[in-house]
Amino acid sequence: MPGGGNMKDKREASPEAIQCLQEGMLAYQRREFKHSVELISMGLSLGAEDWDCRLYLAMAYFRIGELELSRCEFRKIMDGCLDRDLRLRAAAALAATNPNIP
Repeated sequence: MPGGGNMKDKREASPEAIQCLQEGMLAYQRREFKHSVELISMGLSLGAEDWDCRLYLAMAYFRIGELELSRCEFRKIMDGCLDRDLRLRAAAALAATNPNIP
């Protein structure tokens, strides 16, 4: 799986969606954050729900300065992911992006 296997329902993910997620993760690793956002967003919109990829999407949004979109993705992970460690990572990242923290 693209992001480590935290798929909500593997049967729902089309090969095209999985390919988008995989390419989006590779783009993130190459520090091509805008391209990563495009690809991961497309993969998620095609029906794949990979929580690791959503975390990378949130981080990519942060890297390109889209703080509110980044926070929104971190919240989605906190609200929907069953993996406790991933939820804690998202919560820590969300707290780090809070402009009200000195």
